[in-house]
Amino acid sequence: MHHELNLSAEAIRAITALQHKNGTFRYYKHTINRLKILILHQSDEIGMSDAEALHSLRVLDAIGCDLAALAGSTANETSQDANAEEVAGRVEQSFEGLTNLDEANDIHDSNRPVSDMNHDKSPNAKP
Repeated sequence: MHHELNLSAEAIRAITALQHKNGTFRYYKHTINRLKILILHQSDEIGMSDAEALHSLRVLDAIGCDLAALAGSTANETSQDANAEEVAGRVEQSFEGLTNLDEANDIHDSNRPVSDMNHDKSPNAKP
């Protein structure tokens, strides 16, 4: 059976991203699964009726199946990603050797509100 499809450039980019081994499909699938869990456990708290929750779960499942179909063999691959501890270790290695600033005494810290920059409230501050 032969089908002729007209795909936009955006659709081709989306399918290519889903089929890439960079984890796009796994990221989308993981997010969909988190939404399913939220709906299963918190539907009352977020104001959903049982019928709305069931409908939403069915839609999310269908979206996941469609994404898997578009992802092709990438969807069936087992994740070879590092576990969270390995990732945390790599992040720490990336920041090794960088200076650790004492934020309480750094008046040039842009993350501190201006009012805090003018009034040192650290325990060692003199009144």
